[in-house]
Amino acid sequence: ICWLIFIRSLDIFRKERWLDIVIVFLLGGFFTHFCWIGYDYAHYTWDFDISGDFVNDFIYCVGVIGVGEEIVKLIPWIGFIFLARKAKEPYDYLLYASVSALGFAFVENFKYLEEPGNISGRAIMSTVMHMFAASLVAYGFILGRYRAKSKQWKVLFPILGFVAASFAHGFYDFWIISPAAKSLTVITTIFFITTAAIWFKMINNAMNNSPYYVSRSFNPRYQIHILSIGLITVMVVEYMILYYEFGTQSANYLLNFRGWMIPLFLSFVSILLFEFEVVKGRWRKFEYK
Repeated sequence: ICWLIFIRSLDIFRKERWLDIVIVFLLGGFFTHFCWIGYDYAHYTWDFDISGDFVNDFIYCVGVIGVGEEIVKLIPWIGFIFLARKAKEPYDYLLYASVSALGFAFVENFKYLEEPGNISGRAIMSTVMHMFAASLVAYGFILGRYRAKSKQWKVLFPILGFVAASFAHGFYDFWIISPAAKSLTVITTIFFITTAAIWFKMINNAMNNSPYYVSRSFNPRYQIHILSIGLITVMVVEYMILYYEFGTQSANYLLNFRGWMIPLFLSFVSILLFEFEVVKGRWRKFEYK
């Protein structure tokens, strides 16, 4: 809910209806269950699964998890965008892709939240990663529609976006779930920081090229307040659950161990938002200054 409100608040020129957003969110959650078709097919037909072998696990994470989950997240928003013809500006592509990803993450997270200590971590890292990967596909469609100068690139950009999304998704998961790579999970953290910065630049470019653009100063304090209230509330709820289930010591341990994560992440997001350059027609380059 926190992230839904946040990403809709960035739709500053022509806001989408909450009804449409809720529909895509629910569809994203519903289609989550279809991932098991791909997992079961790989397991029972090819005997292909996580084995602890570096190469095997990397291919599995990209080819089965990455491809499968990005297809599942793609179905609700692409159907809504093209069948219902809801894409009126570039940001609509990113918005509905992220909403579908949030629906997916909402359902998927229940599998991991049997351990309350996962709540704040998944509210930030895995949820943002789902939105980023889905947005790569959406950004491919944006480039195909608004930047491509030939028919070939209009087709290639969305395909490349899907390939990039599948690879990014699998790369993120690999360092967490493969026994061969768990000693290097810090790579996932570094990758997450990089992808979050890219995601915000994609959003900025989409905003800049809206046909409904009107000159106005962008003050991100509202968006920062939304995210701050939401994520701090998540942390408080997580603390209360741990306190109720396991006692003061466990709750305080969580606060000491992960209490830095949300303030640090909010500071990072604040920097990214204050770097926004809302300028008509500008395509910002993906580079670190």
